[in-house]
Formats: sequence, C-alpha cells, structure tokens
Amino acid sequence: MLHPGQSFGDSHFAAFMSEVRERLRQHYPYRMAVQMVLQPLDLNRALRKIAAPLLVRGARRLMFV
Repeated sequence: MLHPGQSFGDSHFAAFMSEVRERLRQHYPYRMAVQMVLQPLDLNRALRKIAAPLLVRGARRLMFV
C-alpha cells in the first residue's frame, strides 16, 4: 500500500476511475474495435466504408460514459 494509514472511500475510487476513463478514452483503438465488430457481418466493402466512420464516432461517444 502506498498510504497505509489513509482510508480509501467511494469518492476516492470514483476519482480514480474517472482518471482511468479519461486516459483510456484518448488511446482506445475505436477504429480497430469497429472493424472487428463489422468483420463477421460480411458486409460489402462500400457499406463497410460508409458504416465504419459513423460507428467509430458513435463508439467514441458511448464508450467510457
């Protein structure tokens, strides 16, 4: 433990998770995740090219909310 005498409450954990979410949001591979979701659907290339950027934008909004 870094600070053995100090308590670690819910507010500390919430602040920690908020910082983790912010750091992950910046580095999460949204494009790769969307491509992995679309691959098994076997969509034609034109539809994938249209859908992928929209889904990436949506994933950025929904992830880590």
